Amino acid sequence: MLGDKPKRKILIIEDDPDMARLLATVLKPLEVEVFTAPDGLAGVAMATSERPHLIIMDINMPRMNGLDAIRTLRGFEELADVPVIVLTAYANPENIRDAVEVGADDFLVKANVVAGEGLERIRQALDSRPARRRPILRSGNPFSRPS
Repeated sequence: MLGDKPKRKILIIEDDPDMARLLATVLKPLEVEVFTAPDGLAGVAMATSERPHLIIMDINMPRMNGLDAIRTLRGFEELADVPVIVLTAYANPENIRDAVEVGADDFLVKANVVAGEGLERIRQALDSRPARRRPILRSGNPFSRPS
């Protein structure tokens, strides 16, 4: 239809196919186009071709882990401002700190996504697409460093 806006795109970079499918199901109410990649290397390639509005990325993956993938993505001018939400099995302070340091904007714990939480945070990240890169982590996050 002529009046239809193109769907926003979310790229899920996750090596566990069941988790990727579950996350895609959780995202259905957002009426977005979902793409998946099984590792960081494939995810970077897909991000450069699809230009997603949001990336949700696991940390521990084969071929290229999530931290290296975020570093790589932040090096592309056209992807530097795309929000990245890290998906992690554990809210390990070191993992989260490292992810924020390389350019992640927020994080979700996989168990919370399974429980149906996190959709609002994903919606906010998708709607926030900043003109200039800035983390959207809440200021009260115990893992963030003081400015």
